[in-house]
Amino acid sequence: MNVEWAFNSSIGMLLIVIRSQLKNYYPLARYEYAKCLKNGKGIVQSEKEAFHYFNKCYENLNSDKSLSEGEYNLCENVCNNLANCYYNGFGTEQSDEKAMFFLEKSLEIMK
Repeated sequence: MNVEWAFNSSIGMLLIVIRSQLKNYYPLARYEYAKCLKNGKGIVQSEKEAFHYFNKCYENLNSDKSLSEGEYNLCENVCNNLANCYYNGFGTEQSDEKAMFFLEKSLEIMK
């Protein structure tokens, strides 16, 4: 068996599961899907779609007033990814101001 094929087919199966959860309230599924889109792992790379799902994940997490420890860690990672997207113009218009906003949010979460 080709190891690369097995790896890609495993990611493909994971993406099928993740996609089925995207319509529900599962920020982790949106975050993992966005990472796959950003890196082109098991799916065609799409900067715009990756940004969209990072943003949706942030909106879901930000709407909750009480986050678990795991959700705080996830929110920190999402903020870092959104800062990177805005700073580099990855899937959205480049904006130093918005990049700084999300970096500051990430620092707030770390405290």
